[in-house]
Amino acid sequence: MNPKVEINRTGLPRRWASLIAMMLWALVGNIFLLFCAVKIYLGKERWFSSLDLWFWSTVLALLLVRYADIFWLGGRTLNHSKATGEDWRQYARLFLECAVFMWLAVHVAAYFFVPLYQH
Repeated sequence: MNPKVEINRTGLPRRWASLIAMMLWALVGNIFLLFCAVKIYLGKERWFSSLDLWFWSTVLALLLVRYADIFWLGGRTLNHSKATGEDWRQYARLFLECAVFMWLAVHVAAYFFVPLYQH
């Protein structure tokens, strides 16, 4: 075992905690957002519903996970360079822009186009 492995507050070696965080913000969370978007489109409510709350809660959680990954866990970018505060700001801006666009697009599509299963 490497005696210089840092241990974080959770007791996990820092690199494993960072890997788990990266899997959350880069993969699992985005799949869940897509699932929420599809359910919003297929749902009966046309505007704000509990699914929208799940969607925006996930957006907030992913931003916080990425923040923790960078500032507490020594996270890295997807090209394996050390992530910085500037990387987080860029991620947050782009991620929020994409989330707002996806949320609006799903609601507009659900309003104007009846889902196929409702014909």
